[in-house]
Amino acid sequence: EAEELASSYRDFLLAFGGKTVESDLSIKTASMIHILDTYEIIFSEGLYLAGVREAADQASAQELAIQLFNRIKEVSAE
Repeated sequence: EAEELASSYRDFLLAFGGKTVESDLSIKTASMIHILDTYEIIFSEGLYLAGVREAADQASAQELAIQLFNRIKEVSAE
């Protein structure tokens, strides 16, 4: 379900003018979107839907997404 929600949110952003951005993120389910001069990253991990909203630049968005992803992996393993 989280994966479907992530996909739906990505599609929503694209429908309202967002553009897909290629990235080298190691998060397999991640999508990066550039919209309204900000970067959004949406991903799912297990039961979780997560992401980064309104990052000023691509590097910051990627760094935060990786930190969030790693924390979710830690919590899921507990």
